[in-house]
Amino acid sequence: MPKSLVLLCLFLLFFSFPARVNAQDVTGPDSPDRPDVSSWTLVSSSNISVNVSDSVMYYLGFDLEFQNPNNPNERVRQIRMLIPFVVVKSKGLLDKNYADAAVAYVTDGTERALLKDYATKSDVILYIRWSIESDVSRGTKKLIGENEVWFWNASGEWVYGRNLRINKLMPSETFSGFGNYPIIVGVKYSLSRDIYNSTEVPYSFIFIALRATKGGK
Repeated sequence: MPKSLVLLCLFLLFFSFPARVNAQDVTGPDSPDRPDVSSWTLVSSSNISVNVSDSVMYYLGFDLEFQNPNNPNERVRQIRMLIPFVVVKSKGLLDKNYADAAVAYVTDGTERALLKDYATKSDVILYIRWSIESDVSRGTKKLIGENEVWFWNASGEWVYGRNLRINKLMPSETFSGFGNYPIIVGVKYSLSRDIYNSTEVPYSFIFIALRATKGGK
């Protein structure tokens, strides 16, 4: 197993605003509807995933950014979570004893198709909507106005707020027999201690990934 784990592609948009969870609490009748981006343009996408080795990884979700075709300065970011699954990129590492588990042998082409299928099965837990404009003096884009956040918490409620900072944690553990290097075991997003949503990788899946990393031993 390599000495370093590579965390792939999870970059939440953090704005330099103070967290104000109580500014707009649990979504009520006066709160705006969640953004409908079904007709918007997907401008960036990344997978929320963990590399256990060059040939073994598991997926936790997707991080997507959309642009309003009628107002190119308006953007929405989605975080979508799914039931974690393990991907093995070498048949020699695939343990046949786990063929019925959430494990898949993939090539680059089949991996893309698999992820596309899982994307349709994933659930949105976070929307962030904001607007930008050109900063001529710096030659970059800058935020204008407020950002809006819709967050699906662990209690099954949508929480709405403005100018909220989303905290992200990827907890890790060490596993006996697989070295002293920490293994990511899930991902957690939160607005506060009580307002959060988390996904954990089942230990059985982690052991499958670790066994595959060691060649099924």
